[in-house]
Amino acid sequence: MKRLRPRREKGPILDQKDNDELAPPVSAADRLVIDWGSEGAKAVYFAFSQEIDGYEEKDKRKFAVGRRAAENALRCATILAAGRQSKTVDVEDIEWAVKWSRISLEAACGGFEKYVFDYFTFPKFCAEVFETLRLAGGWLSHRDLKRHFRAHMRRGDELQRALEQLLSEERIRKAKHKPDRGPEAVGYEILLEELGGSK
Repeated sequence: MKRLRPRREKGPILDQKDNDELAPPVSAADRLVIDWGSEGAKAVYFAFSQEIDGYEEKDKRKFAVGRRAAENALRCATILAAGRQSKTVDVEDIEWAVKWSRISLEAACGGFEKYVFDYFTFPKFCAEVFETLRLAGGWLSHRDLKRHFRAHMRRGDELQRALEQLLSEERIRKAKHKPDRGPEAVGYEILLEELGGSK
């Protein structure tokens, strides 16, 4: 294999000119453009793109990992279409690619809760607790907060300290909620003014 490999006298590939042992570049005019086969195919892509964008509010870590998931789906769909010599990306192509991209994203994120631990500084911990309450609709039980932040504590008292800080700042208060079934749950809720009066 080494004998078959062309010899390079010059520096790294990035330093070579276009005519040096590399495939010649394809001009813009000669590039084949594969377009959407229908509005339905385009809609599948944009729906997936919006789904990924939605993680920015719901799950920042998943959003960070999946930022290019929609782009990856589009690339896979284009390769699939080109492989069958189609001039368009059709619904079947993009639907398959979205499924593949979603599986890939879930696999990449699958071990977060089990294997990845983020330890926050105290101010960051307070901000994360407040944001978790906000994303939950303004209230969470003490039990659910403890479960949520279990992997983020080094000593074990960080959540309690953050809750006490937010209580002293009058950003949250203790509150009880009665679910449809089961006993009354004790937890914390964001004060009305902190939610912008939307609660």
